[in-house]
Amino acid sequence: MNNPARIHLAWLFEHGSRTSAGIAVAVGVLVLLGWVFNVAVLKSVVPGFTPMKANAAVGFILAGVSLWSAASGTQSLLYRRISQVCAGAVLLLGVLTLGEYLSGQNFGIDQLLVRDVMNYPGDIPGRMVVNTAICFTVLGASLALLIQIKSKFAWVIQALAIVPILVAGVMLFGYAYERQGFLQVRLAYTPMALHTAVVFLLLGLGILSARPDYPFRRVMTSNGAVGGTTRLLLPVVIGFPLIIAWLIVDGYTAGYFKGAVGVALFAVTSIVGLSALILWNAGLLEAIETRRRQAEAQLHTASRYARNLLEVSLDALVTISAEGKVTDVNEAAIKVTGIPREQLVGTDFSDYFTEPEQAREGYRQVFNQGFVTDYPLTIRHQDGHLTDVLYNSSVYRDAQGNVLGVFAAARDITGRKRAEAEIHRLNAELEQRVINRTAQLEAAVKELESFSYSVSHDLRTPLRAIDGFSRILLEDHRDQLDDEGKRLLNVVRDNTSKMSHLIDDILHFARMGRLELALTDIDMEALAREVLEDLRPTLEGRNVKVNIGVLPPVRGDRNMYRQVFVNLIANAIKFTRPREVATIEIAATAGESEHVYFVRDNGVGFDMQYVDKLFGVFQRLHGPEVFEGTGIGLAIVRRVITRHGGRAWAEGRLNEGATFYFALPAKEANHG
Repeated sequence: MNNPARIHLAWLFEHGSRTSAGIAVAVGVLVLLGWVFNVAVLKSVVPGFTPMKANAAVGFILAGVSLWSAASGTQSLLYRRISQVCAGAVLLLGVLTLGEYLSGQNFGIDQLLVRDVMNYPGDIPGRMVVNTAICFTVLGASLALLIQIKSKFAWVIQALAIVPILVAGVMLFGYAYERQGFLQVRLAYTPMALHTAVVFLLLGLGILSARPDYPFRRVMTSNGAVGGTTRLLLPVVIGFPLIIAWLIVDGYTAGYFKGAVGVALFAVTSIVGLSALILWNAGLLEAIETRRRQAEAQLHTASRYARNLLEVSLDALVTISAEGKVTDVNEAAIKVTGIPREQLVGTDFSDYFTEPEQAREGYRQVFNQGFVTDYPLTIRHQDGHLTDVLYNSSVYRDAQGNVLGVFAAARDITGRKRAEAEIHRLNAELEQRVINRTAQLEAAVKELESFSYSVSHDLRTPLRAIDGFSRILLEDHRDQLDDEGKRLLNVVRDNTSKMSHLIDDILHFARMGRLELALTDIDMEALAREVLEDLRPTLEGRNVKVNIGVLPPVRGDRNMYRQVFVNLIANAIKFTRPREVATIEIAATAGESEHVYFVRDNGVGFDMQYVDKLFGVFQRLHGPEVFEGTGIGLAIVRRVITRHGGRAWAEGRLNEGATFYFALPAKEANHG
């Protein structure tokens, strides 16, 4: 879990450089305005304090602009140029001012912008003090290097940035203690303005935190023990001596002790306080060390656990570096290559495959996509035998998300390939068996149809003879027959007629299996109306309501579809005969893949437990003495629909009517 103090410091350092730069520019502008309009509070902050010189204000504006441009995070050439030019100007300002002090000459830069008419003891009108000039020189050099020096030389920039921080700190301490009466006489140097010291301090800190890879910022925002300890100790180390010194100054001023006693008190108190701090820090470090040892033990346990997991795997497991070198393997990888671990580690992973370039291509895919699944390769064993594998790989990363390498698992699929080959062989063998059995079945069906046709055709001759002789007896020998004899002869003739119809249906049914389909586009609605019109004579003397809905067109054999409508509509007319008002509905439902047509009636219906018998040959649910028929009509319907790639079924309830459905492909298909 992240440390809240570290998160706040990270945010502060991320924005601190530009914030410091912005404050420096703002202070410089305000001081310049104070000089232009002679506003004392803008020049010196507190009445009676040393004012900031106008050229120092200009230096802060330039330094602020340079730091802002350098810390903006952009590599734009414009920003680099702005930062370099402003840093050079700051450096030049400090060097020229130091040159004036060292040479005793006036270069004319002190009162270029405004004229300083106020006199301060030891001051040269308009000229910044020596320590300020030194700070500007160091600050300008640090800013000039900031925009171009690589991070490995960051210590140079940070060392330069510490100089203005130290000088400003001394000045601020002097101001703080002088206000308590500690400094009755100013030190040997000319005092630096209070807000000058503050801005130097901010600019120095801004440079220290300008980049995330700089040591100061990296340590202060670290989530480890070093960062945590530094964040705890640094405020104490800075604040503790200041507080002790402040208290001693107050005691000295009040006359509680003389100077030597104050020094002794400061030394003793500092020793005790810093010793306590060291002991406290030692306790923290001991706790950290304990946690580290525990973490190492847990890591060791986790490492052994992970290693055991790797070793029990039957798949070859390999870790590969970003350069393509083997970094670790498990026992399965050793077995599949026949090479010891110490010889595998450090070698090119692709050397152990029959197609090294294909292996390297898979490795590139892992880096591009982050993973690869079921990538086929073949491993060559040291003794020459080959193992077909499927590689599954993914990249692994460090804590910062940088790709370190690839973790790969190779699954041996030699057995699976043998099984697949065997399955292919069995499938081919099975397919040939199916072809042979289908040919035999087709031959048997054709033979059966031929036999049915021959038998049915040959039965016609004796039937005609029976019917003919019966008719002769009734016509020529009527007087010699009694009523019972006449009735029996009529029964014979009726049965020969039924037998003739049955033979016709058998021949029709057999013919349906042999005829080639004459495929055309068919208007199913017009066909249904045509069939109904042909069957109109069977409706005479009855109250029958027939409703034909919209029937989508299909492609098929028109004569065969006509027979379907004839059989279904004729059945609906026949089985609604007991109803005073018969209703017949012919409709359809259009679909994307198939159209479903149906003929519904309110006739005698049927029991659904016998639905499987409806479409069988010679299967009847009602006796011939109740409803005439041969029991082949619905079998013909199913055969026609099946040959067109469709399906037929029925639904009904006893004495509540029946619905006969047939579904046909909506688009043209291959029919046989």
